[in-house]
Amino acid sequence: SGTTNLTITATNTAGTTTQALSIIAGQAPTITSATAASFSTGTASTFAITATGYPAPTITEAGTLPAGLTFVDNTNGTATIAGTPTAGGTYVLAITATNRTGSANQTLTITVGQAPKITSASTVTATAGKTFTFTVTTTGYPQPKVSKTGSFPLGVLFTANSNGTATIFGTPLTNGVYPVTITATSTAGTATQLFSVVVNQAPAITSAGTAKFSTGTAGSFTIATTGYPPSAIGESGAVPAALSFVDNKNGTATIAGTPAATAGGSYVLTVTATNSAGSTAQRFTITVTQPPMITSASTLNVGLYKSFSFTVTTTGYPKPTLSKTGSLPWGVQFTANNSATATISGIPFTSGSYRLTITATSTTGTTNQSFTMTVR
Repeated sequence: SGTTNLTITATNTAGTTTQALSIIAGQAPTITSATAASFSTGTASTFAITATGYPAPTITEAGTLPAGLTFVDNTNGTATIAGTPTAGGTYVLAITATNRTGSANQTLTITVGQAPKITSASTVTATAGKTFTFTVTTTGYPQPKVSKTGSFPLGVLFTANSNGTATIFGTPLTNGVYPVTITATSTAGTATQLFSVVVNQAPAITSAGTAKFSTGTAGSFTIATTGYPPSAIGESGAVPAALSFVDNKNGTATIAGTPAATAGGSYVLTVTATNSAGSTAQRFTITVTQPPMITSASTLNVGLYKSFSFTVTTTGYPKPTLSKTGSLPWGVQFTANNSATATISGIPFTSGSYRLTITATSTTGTTNQSFTMTVR
């Protein structure tokens, strides 16, 4: 193919004339470049379309070019597809090469690879004992395959789907934070994400509902809870004098101190544990034991043949019981009451000095008082 230039000469006896003659040998077009081209998003690239034929064919395209690419006929039997693609995918074009001798067609497939990216959140929050589902999503071309390394809580599963996603689902049986690494992989690259399953659990108070202290003695009691996140612990009610209630900010609280000497008794509180998964309350009783003490006078003067009544008083917790050893004058009785007191009463018929030992007894100890009753 090509153009051949000749000079034609006509001659006779009368003269000569010449003419320039061009012989054009045309050749139908043939597209000689590959039928597939590869690009990557974010990366500038070019692809050349080439064709043979004479004269040089004009090259055109029909179809949708990937965003960011342009098509240019170079008017020399070639064309250029160039640019920086912005979206992954597969794009099919119809390429036509045309000259006056004919035309040729070719299907050109452009593949734009896009590196994987994980687009879903990096954490999921679940509640122990409750079913949940979370979908891991990705972008990229071709569609990436999703996998994970690391352990999920008992009862939670991971399934890689065939569409560039994965599913995390189940009913978690344990609480806490479970970190894993999620990986999205394709021929265009790899992406990773640090991912955490956070399993919350409503609080439960696991420590006893009672605590014992003794007046004058330093003591401590720890309130313990389960649940996630660790509970804030509070109380309502009257804490015994000189004891403190402190939330340790780690799911425990401490009641500690040295109860005052007069603080014996039973104190009822409401302890509450609260976290983002819920709240629970416990009736809590603090018992402060106090050794017995006889607080009434140790002497008593009464008149012969005169009626009288005298009350022996005590302090202490639990309330002590009272007893006596020794003899009282005829006509006088010692009566232990149910109110941590005793009554000495009657009409003495004999005079003199009567020495007794009065004893106050409880589970926290015993105390004695030397008591003298004088009858005149």
